[in-house]
Amino acid sequence: MNRYVILILSALSMVGCSYPRPFIDSYSGVNNQEVYRSSADRVVVCYNERVWGMDTLQALADAECARTKRRAVYDTTTPWSCSLTAPSSAYFNCQ
Repeated sequence: MNRYVILILSALSMVGCSYPRPFIDSYSGVNNQEVYRSSADRVVVCYNERVWGMDTLQALADAECARTKRRAVYDTTTPWSCSLTAPSSAYFNCQ
């Protein structure tokens, strides 16, 4: 009985985070130091390419580049370089 409860709860928790929204790649490193793949000149957006299109990624990157009064220009995509549920990275240059 306990196995079934654990199995069901595990499945439900995985469904909730299966397709996260695209996000700017940054995270807290060791000793609370911020570690970024994104910078003021380059924005890296992690996303699931099966779910999210380039329009959504462009809007997110444009919003990030707008902080320095610039526009995002798409550069390239790298598969399997972010998280398990958002495996692809789209690179944008702020110009």
